[in-house]
Amino acid sequence: DVSPAGASATTGYPQKLQLFDPFCGSGTLAIESASILAGLPPGRFRPPPMAGTRFCDPKLWDDIKSKALSVSLGSGGETHGKDSKKHNKILVAANDVSKRAVDAAKSNAQRAEVEHLIDFTAVSFKVHPLLNPLGQGRNEFEISESDPLRVVTNPPYGVRLVSKSKDSVYKQLTKTLYLSPYKTYLTVIGSEPKELRKSTLPLKVAFSTKHGGLNVVVMTEEH
Repeated sequence: DVSPAGASATTGYPQKLQLFDPFCGSGTLAIESASILAGLPPGRFRPPPMAGTRFCDPKLWDDIKSKALSVSLGSGGETHGKDSKKHNKILVAANDVSKRAVDAAKSNAQRAEVEHLIDFTAVSFKVHPLLNPLGQGRNEFEISESDPLRVVTNPPYGVRLVSKSKDSVYKQLTKTLYLSPYKTYLTVIGSEPKELRKSTLPLKVAFSTKHGGLNVVVMTEEH
């Protein structure tokens, strides 16, 4: 359960912050989560299927996309695009210590037309206001008092991080989560379950795969 995808399907357009990625990089997790939460259909920017063949039907494809987009962003029949931007509730917070990475994430979010749904910051995760009440940046998020804030992230790992500092990233994140003024629920992506469990959080494997020649495991908190 990497993101609360069911929320938008069952309750309409969410009105409060749902997810935080403290190591957002180029923004993949934040952008996809914002798209799902807003009910935006996947593949909406792709060309018609089977282009160049007699089976391709651009009009049918446009009709399908229009119908899907007309019911996105919750009840009321609001449409995607310029009209959707009046729904400027922040659904996702994304942070990275690298300003260059955050600038790239912002550009990617603009291309995906979800930049108005994501709050971007470029600070250490340890001083982000969602994890530190005395932190830097926006501190007026609308967050559910009953549901946990989902922290979904892919910290540096594998060839991007030397082994001597690998443990400290997870442990520092755990310590910071404990200090957060909000109830949180962690989903973390890494390369080895053994290393992720050194975070001291009660984590279980959700699934594992391979990507770019690296082993990838997704683990979530046990409740």
